[in-house]
This record gives sequence, C-alpha cells and structure tokens, in this order.
Amino acid sequence: MITTNIDFKQLGDYLGDPVITTATVDRMIHHSIILTVKGPSWRLHQSRQLNAPK
Repeated sequence: MITTNIDFKQLGDYLGDPVITTATVDRMIHHSIILTVKGPSWRLHQSRQLNAPK
C-alpha cells in the first residue's frame, strides 16, 4: 500500500524529475486499485480536539 497527499500531476515536480517519476508511477499503478478520499482531514480534526483550550 502506498499513500500520498500529492496529486499524480504534481509528483514529478515534487520529486524533482518529472520523466522518471512518470515512468515509476505508471509502473506502480498499472493493474492497481486507486482509492481517492475526499473530505476533511481526520488527523487535523484529531489534532484540533487534542489541542483545544480546556
């Protein structure tokens, strides 16, 4: 399982080499199931609860 919060289109710039990144991602996602989760961040929600003034 591989997770990222960076869109596939932005990975090349993020990792510094768009050509190699495109080839690598293409091979990783071939025959894969991709789940895209949209909505508020659960970690941010938990962090706000833990750090809320009491």
